Amino acid sequence: MNPSILQRLQISQHEAASIMNSNSSEYNWLGNSFLNPPGVPTFTPRQIKAYFERRNVLFLGDSTSRRLSHTIYGIITADNLDDVKLAEIDGVRLMNGDKTTKTICNENQRRNRSLPGVPNIGGLVCTDQIVVGASGNNNTQMIRNAVKKFDLGTVYCYYNFSYLWRDYQAENNKPAENDDTTIDKDSSKRSLNRHLQAIHKDYDLVIISVGVWELAIPKACEKNMPENSTAPLRMRKMLNNLERNSPNDLQIVLRTSGFDSRHADNSKLFDSNAVTRDFFRNITTRGDDHGESRANLTLVDYGSVISKRSFGDNEIKSLDGNGAHYGINARLLLVQQQMHELVKADLMVAKNF
Repeated sequence: MNPSILQRLQISQHEAASIMNSNSSEYNWLGNSFLNPPGVPTFTPRQIKAYFERRNVLFLGDSTSRRLSHTIYGIITADNLDDVKLAEIDGVRLMNGDKTTKTICNENQRRNRSLPGVPNIGGLVCTDQIVVGASGNNNTQMIRNAVKKFDLGTVYCYYNFSYLWRDYQAENNKPAENDDTTIDKDSSKRSLNRHLQAIHKDYDLVIISVGVWELAIPKACEKNMPENSTAPLRMRKMLNNLERNSPNDLQIVLRTSGFDSRHADNSKLFDSNAVTRDFFRNITTRGDDHGESRANLTLVDYGSVISKRSFGDNEIKSLDGNGAHYGINARLLLVQQQMHELVKADLMVAKNF
């Protein structure tokens, strides 16, 4: 990896070993402050910025996805990375998207034309990050700025993701509309449906937050589903599609779901989270076509940790009073958990760090 993730984020060998030997389910609580696994650093705003300024990232999911993206965006665009103000990362208007520098994608931002019109993705919002001196030839001193994507799309239910990651299907033995891939029977490389191909062209990292609608608004997620369809079954189908059809150079990050304190029974989400953990636990044994583990499929076990701060007097409540949302302490936990697993995935790829 050039430059290595250790150099770029200034992580020590000891910290790298601690990251590799732990996972995001091992965070704990002291009051409403999260505690890192032993030896794992708390990633600073500078490290978070350094990480995301090299990625073209698409956040996909419900309002909890929007709140996560706004929290990270607030961190990496803070006026002073050594003193990030609460107002830059919290507040009802900021978290609900009423006050943000993000805008609906326009033609000048040059996103793949297939993506903004994709059914199942609502209101694609595009943000261009200008990364100073990120490209160019050092030998000729021609260092240019780079533009990185930091985008957000709304997707509510497991089924919607299953559709976006559906298998490629040619119509009348011809590629689907707007799809320039073809089926190669002699190749083990799977072709992509046109919507996933659009995602693949624009992004190298997709961060997925989904699940709460399956509990809070089940009619929307169960519409047109078979009678025997359950949320855990729909989750497993989504996971199968993600594993089968995600290209190795497209990193997918999925988090186990938080909960909704407005509902007395959150068993659907607990069950779906259990399915997700079991699925990822077995990914390394399944491997890819060459028998290797899928480092591009990353699980952030937010649900296990946040369940302790989701109900009753222990709930970390959001300022907007929405029982599916969480306050800043919980969102900063999720940011740290994501950094933990993203850095761990990079270290897995680098192997010799």
